[in-house]
Amino acid sequence: MKFETEDSARQYLDKRVPPEEKVKKADLTPLKEKLFDVPKKLSEGHYEFEGKNGLKITYDLIDVTERSFDTCYQIYRSYLGHGVDGDFHPIFEIRNLKIKTDNFSDTKENHKQNPYGSIFWIPNLKSSNSFELSYSLADFVDGRIFIIDDVGFFSKPLNFLTFFHESGHIESPSKDKKGNIKTRISHEGIKTEPLKMNAYELQRERDANAWMLHRTKKLFKDLRIPNDLVLNYIHDSQLESYHRLNRKMLKEDLSKFTIES
Repeated sequence: MKFETEDSARQYLDKRVPPEEKVKKADLTPLKEKLFDVPKKLSEGHYEFEGKNGLKITYDLIDVTERSFDTCYQIYRSYLGHGVDGDFHPIFEIRNLKIKTDNFSDTKENHKQNPYGSIFWIPNLKSSNSFELSYSLADFVDGRIFIIDDVGFFSKPLNFLTFFHESGHIESPSKDKKGNIKTRISHEGIKTEPLKMNAYELQRERDANAWMLHRTKKLFKDLRIPNDLVLNYIHDSQLESYHRLNRKMLKEDLSKFTIES
């Protein structure tokens, strides 16, 4: 969907952002339960894990600390002290990732591009969010996925939700729709179209989630994670940070920041 004006973006946000009183407080504990034990130390090499309900994870870890440190630091420096703490060493690239259950197998044929793009894992950067549902656990930049903490083990249902959402940004069609946002710099300062920016951002998040739901339906069914629980996570946890920001913005007078239509 393309937003031609700030008014059209406002209409989209009014429709898609639920009022605060409708946000549910679901028990997401099952999403944080481990499906298998993980090693205490990591190094380069091949890894295979088998977990509950027929889950099998295989991948290779390549130490890319020296050549990827600057990139990873640029991405995560704004999170340091604000949701993330720890060390940037080591940095691994995950290659040949395969995720399987009895009825789920993610292969190249299931994707428009390479199965997941490039995946970089910084396991010693830890989320300081006690609820473990932090936006900082994963990021998507230029077709590459960056993950921290224990996400790269794929040992919890929450890890899959986090990872496949970022994969959805690679596959979903809305990632390139910000080209019609105007910005103007003058003696009055910088003016742009903030509602259009937020509407496109929310649309990209929703599209990534839609792709994730489609791709992981059989996976979560095999892992015995109820669909309602996954939907509660998406709408009342993952998207809620965007909803809070948009609720605030929709109440504010944005005229001094906005280019006149």
